[in-house]
Amino acid sequence: MKRTLLSLFCLASASLFAQNVYIPDPDLKNVLISHTGINTNGDGEISYPEANAYTGIISAPNLTISDLTGLEAFPNITEVFLPNNNISFANFTANTALTKIAIGLNPLTTLDVTGLTNLTSLGADYTLSLASIDLSTNVNLEVLNLSNNQLSTLDISNNPNLVNFLAGLNQLTTIDLSNNTAIEMLNLHQNNLSSLDLSNQTNLTRFALDSNNLTASSLILPNTSTVTIAYLSDNPLGSIDVSSFTNLEKLKVNNTNLSTIDLSSNTVLEELEANTNSFTSIDLSSLAQLTSLKLVENNLTSIDLSNNPVLSQLYVGDNDLTSLDLTNNPNIYHLELQDNLFSSVDVSMLPSLGSLYVSDNANLQIINMANANNASIYQFLATNCPNLSCVQLDNGFTPPATSPGISWTIDSDKDPNTIYGYTTCTLSTEQNTLESFSVYPNPVQDVLHIDAAFMVEKVTIYNTLGKKVATSSTQTIDVSYLPSGIYFAEILSQGNRAVKRIIKN
Repeated sequence: MKRTLLSLFCLASASLFAQNVYIPDPDLKNVLISHTGINTNGDGEISYPEANAYTGIISAPNLTISDLTGLEAFPNITEVFLPNNNISFANFTANTALTKIAIGLNPLTTLDVTGLTNLTSLGADYTLSLASIDLSTNVNLEVLNLSNNQLSTLDISNNPNLVNFLAGLNQLTTIDLSNNTAIEMLNLHQNNLSSLDLSNQTNLTRFALDSNNLTASSLILPNTSTVTIAYLSDNPLGSIDVSSFTNLEKLKVNNTNLSTIDLSSNTVLEELEANTNSFTSIDLSSLAQLTSLKLVENNLTSIDLSNNPVLSQLYVGDNDLTSLDLTNNPNIYHLELQDNLFSSVDVSMLPSLGSLYVSDNANLQIINMANANNASIYQFLATNCPNLSCVQLDNGFTPPATSPGISWTIDSDKDPNTIYGYTTCTLSTEQNTLESFSVYPNPVQDVLHIDAAFMVEKVTIYNTLGKKVATSSTQTIDVSYLPSGIYFAEILSQGNRAVKRIIKN
């Protein structure tokens, strides 16, 4: 009898023990037993009935979990949130009720989500090691983030409901999106794509295709007005047609071998980046809502900003600009004009200016900074400007000493007490790198003539404040409408320049 009772006791104990889920990872187990909705009896263990009954979310981010053994006992959980752990292997095939999985920032090499037909969102980004994944059974997937992995191929043909698809920073050489017509957000930047057909993505609102090998002929953009953001930088495009993107707000085409671009249809564009291209000119006249413009490292000789009244950030360094009229841009607070051909810069009409960069302008002589708000300028950099002789400031203003976030810097060989002042700066007439020439009549009443043996490319008339008041591409220029006074005529030819003082009667 005693032996029978002992056997029954051992059998009962084994049965009770077998009802507890085996969870070897201490961090994962601690999360589960601490959850009162899971560990309902508070016994420090998770039983199979408790696991089976739970229908909520398992959230365990930013720990050191490396083993997910035990989660297979939770068939009815709807979401798992496990980012930033040490998980290398994850099999969720037993969790058939899952709708969302977030398991990014883990060293994943294996991720099995087959059979999860209810899954709508999968985030497995920044694992750095995931090289393949089978998504063929996840037919209801809407959000897919596989950014920053080692994927060289990816089949999403059975995921027609995808709305957000992110797979940047992988090794994809090709991808077929013909069945994914619902995509609104697309990110495939920094892959090895040499061709891409987006003709079926007529619901697309934003896309990033930076840093691939796409050309104008190998990239087929959708004919849709829904696109608001388009990033295409660092592709050898050569040309681009964005005329159908009539609601475009942000466009980045840096380093894309562009020399022209038609923006006449993009009337709500707010931000344009087209650095490191070959533009000699660009038409911005239709962009009345433009707030940020970046055209660094091009071949611009002039730029018309008169129709961009809300512009607040302007980057046009490393061009061939000789003048810039900012009269219609009073909202500019950040201005970069480095490495150009300016002889004078006038920002006196910019009361909101906070930063001005004019370094590496070898011809720069004068800067008018008297904008009645010099105290708001926290960054001024004018180094490597050997001819700079005068910076006009607000009356009584003294440039502040350098401190964190505040710096006013000119060449070390220049005396701030001499450079900075409150009186009107005037252009010097000493610099003349062209052959001898003359202007007549001088004084002039109506038309000024340039008598020179060389081909005159451009004549620009400045007033004594350094403001451009007239231009011409011939050897005559009409000055009849100018008020009487002293002016300076700048003549450009083959990259050289000369200045003559003229008197207007």
